[in-house]
Formats: sequence, C-alpha cells, structure tokens
Amino acid sequence: MLEVLSGEVRAAEQWLRDSVCGDHRVELLRTVLGLGDLLATMVALEIDRIERFASEAKLAVARRSTAS
Repeated sequence: MLEVLSGEVRAAEQWLRDSVCGDHRVELLRTVLGLGDLLATMVALEIDRIERFASEAKLAVARRSTAS
C-alpha cells in the first residue's frame, strides 16, 4: 500500500514540475531556502504578477489579508 501511494506522490510531483517548467517565478522562488516545488508554485500562483504591488510592504499586507 505504501509503495503504491509513494508512486502516486512521485507521479504528482513530476506532473507539477512539468506543469510549471519554464515559469520564471517558480524557478526564482525555488531558490528560497525551504521552498520546494509545491510551495514555490503555490506562492507564485497566489502572488500572480508581482507588479501589482507597489512595495514589499503592500505584498505583505495583501498576504496577511488572505491568510485566514
């Protein structure tokens, strides 16, 4: 059972890597210590276009308001 689930997880992780291949946001976020494929993808999708935020503080405020 565990081997089957491990195989499913590996397949899902590969699908995720293939899906975001070439996304410069995800590639950049992966350089942050502690951000792997899944979390980097989630952050990139949540932020969308970084240009939407005038400063780091605006991004932080927006993030806190959606964290609940």
